[in-house]
Amino acid sequence: MSIEATSSCEPDAPETARERHRRNRHNRPKYQIPSRVHLDGRTAAAKEFDRLYNAVATDLGNDLTAEKALVEGFVGATVVLQSLNTQLALGQEIDLAEHSAVCSSMVRIAAKIGLSRRSRIVSGLIEGEVESARSHSQLRNEEIEA
Repeated sequence: MSIEATSSCEPDAPETARERHRRNRHNRPKYQIPSRVHLDGRTAAAKEFDRLYNAVATDLGNDLTAEKALVEGFVGATVVLQSLNTQLALGQEIDLAEHSAVCSSMVRIAAKIGLSRRSRIVSGLIEGEVESARSHSQLRNEEIEA
């Protein structure tokens, strides 16, 4: 009685890095770029960031994606600068290179987005407010007459 081997008894050749990469390529999760919407907004820094962002965006009246990104950069630098200035006011040591880099970044970003408020076209809004004021005054006049 003889037993025949169905496969060779020689050990398999070691897997190369390229083969391992090809095999695992589809099993890896795709990298997702984190953004502010994925973060917890309850921290003091996040609240300050959101407050400043809304204030600057309102002043600029921006609708451009590039401007929004610049505003986020400016506001982020502002939050970092506020933290550094607080540490300095408390008598703690701060990294002066970091402080000056943040200030310089803010100046460059502010030069790009501008430092003055921009006017916005609000014709539809004004018409709605005028109608609201008219109806409010009519109701008030009716209350006075009654």
